[in-house]
Amino acid sequence: MKLPNKLVIKQKIEALEIFTRFETKNRYAIYHEQGKELYYAYEESNILGRNVLNRHRPLKLIIIDNNKNEQLIIERKFYFMFADYTIYDKNNRKIGEIKQRFKWFKRLFDIYNESENIVLECRSKFSQFWTFNIFRGPNKAGSIKKKWSGFGKEMFTDADTFHVDMGTLTDKEKVLALATAFAVDLQFFERKN
Repeated sequence: MKLPNKLVIKQKIEALEIFTRFETKNRYAIYHEQGKELYYAYEESNILGRNVLNRHRPLKLIIIDNNKNEQLIIERKFYFMFADYTIYDKNNRKIGEIKQRFKWFKRLFDIYNESENIVLECRSKFSQFWTFNIFRGPNKAGSIKKKWSGFGKEMFTDADTFHVDMGTLTDKEKVLALATAFAVDLQFFERKN
């Protein structure tokens, strides 16, 4: 999966959610920063999990290209406190993991490669609620930023827009950063029923 240095991820608005507050499957379009749609992502989960377990539900996010070929699978099992995500390539080979971690006054993910070594860290300070910086060791290597969508959209939907800057990330790290952007949305910005 080849990714540019900058992406925009837009979650699709579901009319059913607006009028009923009934949680539907998440769907996202992934764009190049110039506006060309590159990929599409959709959630596989069951109705009970979405509306009873909410953010704690098990799910899969499938990312497909414009020819509807699977490119990436992001899987999360049921969790109680901290979520773990496993990322697979189109051949169902594990390429990494994202593990949510506790830290006072920060939101934090450790990002692992296929060999289970930590390669990146994604964190947000309490004071920068919508900005998640990606670090390789002590150096900032990229960022994930949620864009304000306006009062109505923020109040009545959980359809978000994220700008992902891949900075100095390698091709493999870019794929992990893309998966992390989805983890950020699912963990911190999905509406609680």
